[in-house]
Amino acid sequence: MERSGISYGGVPLPLETESYEVTALYHPHSRRGFILGSISHDVWKTGIRIKGEQAEKLDELELYGGATGVMTRDSQPHGYVLGTRIESPLVFAGFYEDYREGLETYGWANTRIAASLKWDGGVPFGWNSWSAAMSELSYELYTSTSDFLKEETQSLGFQNEDTLYINFDAFWDNLTSEEMKDALNSVRQNGHKPGTYWTPFAFWGSPAHCAPVPEPICA
Repeated sequence: MERSGISYGGVPLPLETESYEVTALYHPHSRRGFILGSISHDVWKTGIRIKGEQAEKLDELELYGGATGVMTRDSQPHGYVLGTRIESPLVFAGFYEDYREGLETYGWANTRIAASLKWDGGVPFGWNSWSAAMSELSYELYTSTSDFLKEETQSLGFQNEDTLYINFDAFWDNLTSEEMKDALNSVRQNGHKPGTYWTPFAFWGSPAHCAPVPEPICA
């Protein structure tokens, strides 16, 4: 089984687990298997619950809308949806002789609901700091990664033209303003594109980090 949530991974039976948005249930040798997932993603997150107590048998399989949990980054239950017309997520389910063909078909089905964004460039390649460094991100690591990719891997085909990104994840503020400016220039001089991500309305602390709410003032 392949599952998706905050990561992808293969998990053999027996198991009891939950995946999100899309899952492949397949035999590793023949590649025959099922593809299950959501093809509408605007309102609901889709969950796939799987339980199998034996190596070659599924006991329970559930594909449902409104999934929440630690792995979805949503600790609160799904909220209510109001309107004159309420719809559950549109889902996809199919059996394939080769599950990889099923995943291609699942991708195609998604484009029938929401067309792919236009992209004239090649396949983007890159490096993201989180998996490599997490909170230990530094100027030296960021710039030396760009140097390594330019000097050691690009001649082997690790990029398409103008699509190699060197991305900051969390803890980019470990760098001083001057280090950041120099690091970005260094990456650009290597022909790479520096990048980061920005998350609005996100708070990564705890209630202890919040300022106390002032008492209301009555006139």
